[in-house]
Amino acid sequence: MESTRDKIKKYIINKIMFESDESLLGCSESLLEKGIVDSLAIVNLVSFVENEFDVKISNDDITIQNFESVEAISNLVEKSLQQQD
Repeated sequence: MESTRDKIKKYIINKIMFESDESLLGCSESLLEKGIVDSLAIVNLVSFVENEFDVKISNDDITIQNFESVEAISNLVEKSLQQQD
């Protein structure tokens, strides 16, 4: 079973970077500094995360820090899942 981190990474590589090589992106690399995501990509990421993991991302959680890297997004998802329990 794919981890949360792997699913997010695969989505970014396939749907935002339009690549297939998963080695192109490290989990802690800055998506913003590398120019991989912009504001539109973040909107798409929020939609993906909400649909894929059945969580609600509040407007307050849509921050640079929470969408800085694959790891940060994964942590946000895990936090959101814990809050639902």
